[in-house]
Amino acid sequence: MKRYAAGFMALMLAMVMVAVAVPDEKAVDENGKPVPLPKLVKKVSPKYPEEAKKEKVAGEVVLEIKIDETGKVSAAKVLKAADDRLAKAAVEAVRQWEYEPVTISPGKPVKVIATVTMNFRLK
Repeated sequence: MKRYAAGFMALMLAMVMVAVAVPDEKAVDENGKPVPLPKLVKKVSPKYPEEAKKEKVAGEVVLEIKIDETGKVSAAKVLKAADDRLAKAAVEAVRQWEYEPVTISPGKPVKVIATVTMNFRLK
């Protein structure tokens, strides 16, 4: 599936890790039509898995997310992950994110598809 993204940058801190979400500056509706960029209004930082911390596992997780008409993340699919444990933590966090609903005409909110990249690094 094609990678699309919303224009936002998030810096998240959790215990001994940093995960930075850096998407492209594009967003599309479910039909692939460009839409205004969604604004992130609630973010939840991923929890660095204890076992991954102990093993000093770090790396990138790329997620394709679907944002529903209310601005909630309705689905998250892993496109690329340095480690399955990091992927699981990223999905659990991003599923709790919320955006301002995107509208294409007055009062008509649409579903949005975006790609989010999280970089997990040990401090």
